[in-house]
Amino acid sequence: MIKPSDRLCREHLFPRIVLVIDTSQGFGRGVLRGVANWIQRHDPWTALVDEQGLAAQLPGWLSRGQIDGVISRLDWPQLPAALRRPGLPIVRLASIDPRDDLPGVFSDELAIGRSAADHLIDQGFHELAFCGLATSWSRLRQQGFEEQARARGCRTHVFDKASPATSLSSPDDHAALSSWLGSLPKPVGIMAATDLRGLHVLDACHHLGIGVPDEAAVVGVDNDELVCDLATPTLSSVAQNLERIGYIAAEMLSAMIAGTGAVREKRVFVQPFGVEPRKSTDTLTVADPDLRSALRLIRKHACQGIAIEELADQTSLTRRTLERRFQKELGRSIHDEILRVKIAAASRLLADTEHKLQKIANDTGFNDVASLCHAFKRATGNRPGDFRRQCRPWLDTAIDVDPVAADATKPAGPSRRRSRKA
Repeated sequence: MIKPSDRLCREHLFPRIVLVIDTSQGFGRGVLRGVANWIQRHDPWTALVDEQGLAAQLPGWLSRGQIDGVISRLDWPQLPAALRRPGLPIVRLASIDPRDDLPGVFSDELAIGRSAADHLIDQGFHELAFCGLATSWSRLRQQGFEEQARARGCRTHVFDKASPATSLSSPDDHAALSSWLGSLPKPVGIMAATDLRGLHVLDACHHLGIGVPDEAAVVGVDNDELVCDLATPTLSSVAQNLERIGYIAAEMLSAMIAGTGAVREKRVFVQPFGVEPRKSTDTLTVADPDLRSALRLIRKHACQGIAIEELADQTSLTRRTLERRFQKELGRSIHDEILRVKIAAASRLLADTEHKLQKIANDTGFNDVASLCHAFKRATGNRPGDFRRQCRPWLDTAIDVDPVAADATKPAGPSRRRSRKA
């Protein structure tokens, strides 16, 4: 029984939170940054974290002393008994186990797969492949990848001898992986389930003499900059919104500890930012040299402003012929491609900087803030300010004046029509 004096002492202590998160990889470090952001903006915690991988044995101190809550990357059955006692608040980051109903914040694995597929298809690949691991989250990424590939008319090939999760740092299936890569049609765009798995794929490609990215383009997941920069060539990767995952997990755990009632959303799925492109996918597998030249010019100069007539002048084609070839080969217009590149650039600036909307509009080739906001909302379904808060949920107020809602009630005068031009 707790004495009143003991309870009074404990009330003056910071809550002791155990973070069972792998600090050896980019995922865990990104999530910890999100947890830290929450702590710095709210009531302080005593955070207990061990510098280890998830395969290591958890330290003995977890079974001693007061623990007020847990954020865990491990599945429920893998946690030590000290962290599975009744009434202890716990928020999971691991894959969903349908046998329990514990709260959790999870990566949207299907969206991760779709994002990788879109990136490779946008580079011109029609043959796609997935190299996975024997885990539930890898299979979900594969599912999203295959579904998006089918929706966009592409074939997929899957490496079905996936290594167990324990082989994340040692490619013990090198021979089988090499045989599979050698059998794939070329050129091919390959999604690896993680960045480390991407290193395995690149190593096998080098061993076989498969050119990267021209014969095989490779994209990983997690955007762990250290791992991606270790690769040759540097590895493109799907960037997860890891800080948002950590921030929401901390927010959810705080509500559970405070006993303020039911958690608002027991299971939250966080979508990725998209692919951070590097040299492993820096190619355009378009057979038509004029179309390839036009695409390169768009990706280089879209944000500085480039007219369709200028693109045609750089090729041997008329504007009308170039327009037709865009629609035939890519399924989108030249204008759509220019806008796609500009929106992608704006998304990166919103996520990675604190620039005002006016500067972002200027830097990405939009006439003004209203033009940026309308184009961004049509392309992504989000306003720029809402998108930035999704990337960094600790932002308390709107970052800038977002004219989308205000403009919706105004008459569309001449100046308004001009501002909508991309």
